[in-house]
Amino acid sequence: MQDYVMKCEEFDINLAENVRLFAPIKFGSKIYEKGHALTKEDILIFKMHDVRRIFGAVMDDGDISYQTALGIIAAKLCGDNSAYTIDEQGICRIISTVNGIFVNNEDRVAKFNRLHPNIILNTIEPYSQVKEGEVIAALELTLPIIPQAEVDDLIFRLSGNSELISTVPFAPLKVGLIYAKVQDTKEETRHFTNVVKRLVKEFASLQLDFIDEFNAAYDVEAVADALQNALNTAHDIIFILGGAPTSCESDVLPAAINKIVDEIVSQHIPQIGASDLLIAEKRKQKIIVLPYDYDKADISMINRYIKQAIYADKLNKFDFSRHQSVFSGKRRQT
Repeated sequence: MQDYVMKCEEFDINLAENVRLFAPIKFGSKIYEKGHALTKEDILIFKMHDVRRIFGAVMDDGDISYQTALGIIAAKLCGDNSAYTIDEQGICRIISTVNGIFVNNEDRVAKFNRLHPNIILNTIEPYSQVKEGEVIAALELTLPIIPQAEVDDLIFRLSGNSELISTVPFAPLKVGLIYAKVQDTKEETRHFTNVVKRLVKEFASLQLDFIDEFNAAYDVEAVADALQNALNTAHDIIFILGGAPTSCESDVLPAAINKIVDEIVSQHIPQIGASDLLIAEKRKQKIIVLPYDYDKADISMINRYIKQAIYADKLNKFDFSRHQSVFSGKRRQT
């Protein structure tokens, strides 16, 4: 980013007229807020409280206040179903205007936070469920004023990209289930039932409408045929439950899916005991292979990726490459 000159330094209080404060200062019940431009009367009060020097900034013609800058930046960041307000502490709060799923890309937030050392964006966990009016992000400018040119530069760097922050409202989604059966026994049926029960419980608020079930033998052609039938029935989401874990890219379930789609965007996740989560897409229809042990695994990471697969406008393998290999098992005494 190009460097622009802004005069910020320590001032003798006697020479501090029109200097803007970097931080709030309180004398009794009187608060001088961040960005306040000192007047002659203010200087007298500061001197009465033995303030002899003050750190601040002098506003030039090319500068804008931090409130104005935050409004400009927030307007660029906000996407669908989001709005912003600047509170009395000078923090810009971005809220969701609907009940839904918060959609956000962590890589892009990290890149944004590298654009300027004094402009900070924090968000809640991507793909979290949010309520109308809930704060989903906060934006801060640590300076009281900033050159307009620096804000323009930042906006230019953001141009051409989709908005960083948005919420997808809840809406009914048609779901199909494919059971890929190895043995077709009561025990296997019980296992499938437990997986579906947990799936329904975990996503009860997402308005998933389980309208169809498909059965297939656990072989490539049979699963591919069942998947094609499910796609032809125009489901929004198709969950595949396998009668055995998927161990490699040439295993039955990924091989079957690859006969139908161009690419599996997520081949696995690095989670011990539940790595076999597969995600793909065909004409906006989402295909998700649940881990074999979904009914008893730690599913925080799994559910995050499932929600991402459901609500992301377009699936990309790079969006599923930021795995966090966090061991969540209980510590054992040795």
